Amino acid sequence: DYISAKTYYEMSLKQRPNDAEAKKKLDQTLVKIQQDSERQEIFYAHLDAGDAFHAQNKYEEALAEYDKALAIFPGDKYVGAQADEIRAILKERSDKQEAYNTAITLGNSLLEEENFDAAIMQFEVAKEIFPNDNLPKERIAEAKRLQSVYNEKVYRFNTLMEEANNLGLRKNFDGAIQKLNQALEIFPNDSQAMAKLQELQGSKNINDRYNAVIAQADQLYENKSYKEAKIQYQSALNVVAGDAYALDMISRLDPLIAQQDAE
Repeated sequence: DYISAKTYYEMSLKQRPNDAEAKKKLDQTLVKIQQDSERQEIFYAHLDAGDAFHAQNKYEEALAEYDKALAIFPGDKYVGAQADEIRAILKERSDKQEAYNTAITLGNSLLEEENFDAAIMQFEVAKEIFPNDNLPKERIAEAKRLQSVYNEKVYRFNTLMEEANNLGLRKNFDGAIQKLNQALEIFPNDSQAMAKLQELQGSKNINDRYNAVIAQADQLYENKSYKEAKIQYQSALNVVAGDAYALDMISRLDPLIAQQDAE
């Protein structure tokens, strides 16, 4: 306690004015008092600045001032409590910001994967963390817009796939392939559409070969070239095994061939 020491040395010098040691101690004490006064002035300047920033919710600036005050008087309970309070506030703010950033990042990734419901859920989490922030609201609106566009594409794709399937069943392979190509313009990498296209292209090739052979056989039949016609109908059976039309025409040709041979 420098003030008590000052009083002690002053009283000592009154009793022994020439006491050099007491005078030396008094001078040292006065220097200490001056230094302590300057430290207190600086301490309170930082304390006041910290309180002012605290009142304005400028927590980083307030903590910086409180830390400077604590560097002068580390044991000050008031300043220590204020600094601890701000650290807790900043940690909560940091945790919320981290959770917010995570939700936005995950939402964006899910949106790129066209997982719209899950993306919207993450943006809702972000909105709940910072209700006044516009970004989550904008991302939710964009996700819903993209989801609507995607749903329209899915509906159109499914319609084209159904039409292609029906055309294929009626052996309208050109029409079916056209529908599948339109479907693949919507979803180019859809495995179902690509497999169906490959299947129908194979069916079309078989059908084209069959029709070409049957057309030639029918022409020979009309020209009464029955033996040659029979060979072609048999060739048709190599393309489409058990074809009813080719079998029927062969059964008709056998008596006709026999009649021609008898003439």
